[in-house]
Amino acid sequence: MKKRFILLPLLLFVLAGCDPVVDPTDSTSPSPSETDPTTTVDPTDTSSDPTSSDPVDERTEWEKSLPDGYSSIAEILAEGEEGDYFETRGQVTFLNGGQIVIQDGDNNAIMLYEGTMAQTLSVGDVIDTYGKFAFNADMPQLAYDTSTYIEVVDEECEITPLVIEGVADYTSKLADFKYLEGEGRKQVLVKEVITSAYGSPKANMFTISTADGQSFNVLVGFSMMHNAAEENRVEIGPLVDLINANEGATFDLLGVYYNANGKADGWQIGISTIEALLNVPDDLEEPEPDPADPDGTALINFATTAHRVSQDENSQVWKSHDEIVTLTVSKGESTTNVADYYNPIRIYKYHHVEFSALHKIEEIVITANSAKYASDMLGDALAVTGGTVALGDDGVTITITAAADVTSVSFANDNAQTRWNEVEIHYTLPA
Repeated sequence: MKKRFILLPLLLFVLAGCDPVVDPTDSTSPSPSETDPTTTVDPTDTSSDPTSSDPVDERTEWEKSLPDGYSSIAEILAEGEEGDYFETRGQVTFLNGGQIVIQDGDNNAIMLYEGTMAQTLSVGDVIDTYGKFAFNADMPQLAYDTSTYIEVVDEECEITPLVIEGVADYTSKLADFKYLEGEGRKQVLVKEVITSAYGSPKANMFTISTADGQSFNVLVGFSMMHNAAEENRVEIGPLVDLINANEGATFDLLGVYYNANGKADGWQIGISTIEALLNVPDDLEEPEPDPADPDGTALINFATTAHRVSQDENSQVWKSHDEIVTLTVSKGESTTNVADYYNPIRIYKYHHVEFSALHKIEEIVITANSAKYASDMLGDALAVTGGTVALGDDGVTITITAAADVTSVSFANDNAQTRWNEVEIHYTLPA
């Protein structure tokens, strides 16, 4: 009996440290199956975790890829004020002189203007740049001064052109383009188009049209690098004319849809390389030459390149409509290269001009682009080998009267640059 009295108090002491005994008849006692919320922790519940309140990174993948301190083009367009400086990255999609258009990995685009570095760039280059936000013809751009830069970098920047195929696409995507709506200066791919002749509506332009009659003016921008690679204006013009000469021939065009002057009618597609003409048929046929019958009058018109035989920095050669007269403009003693211009043609100071014919030349009548370009060309005197020269009564034409029995007339354009619209050459038909 003595042992029982000693163990019982110990047993009660142990039980006091355990869960209470539940009286099944007591409705105030908790059920054994119920969980005590004050003592049980759900490991999947992060509502009380202080680290879960970190802000969500809403940047695009492209924005995340940019170096620290860089702004995306979307940010520049949304936040830029005149005079603000921004650093950004993008792929070159268009070049024209000092104009540079870049597009980034979010497919936003902006124009840069920097004449020196533009000469070293090609379409497809990825560049880093730091420039000053400005407006030109009410269009936002990045401009450059001594504190800014453009640098080609070995980085990826994938862009996706806006595909234009059919009237529905034209109407919904292009007809009402406004730059601030985010589409201006973006790369576009226009499918299955036909073309006008090169030089239409004016020099270094042509017009493409879709099958349903929608049309776009296309500007071929000058690019120093693409010109050196023989894939700029000199090469694009003949290819466009060849496509045009093959009735019904279509191709795709990859360019930049942008506004050159900020006006409603200023929208056009800009390209800088012959590589912009895609899916050109490989069975195009050269048109058969169809010279006019010689009738004593030869015409060379500079509205298009139809009469041009060749052109490079040293010379350009033109042939009259009847193939009787050849005009050669060469660099001569000038330090200025022969330029790829027509409508009108440009002949710079000190360039050499020669007319040669299969028959005896009687007279050459040059129609200048203006009275200024006629009088400036003559200056105090213009020495013509094989003839004499005089300014026409209208102040715009220049008449060269050939000496007897000559088939070649030439002169050095020593006074000033001149620009011509057309030349008419009269020659003696053989007996």
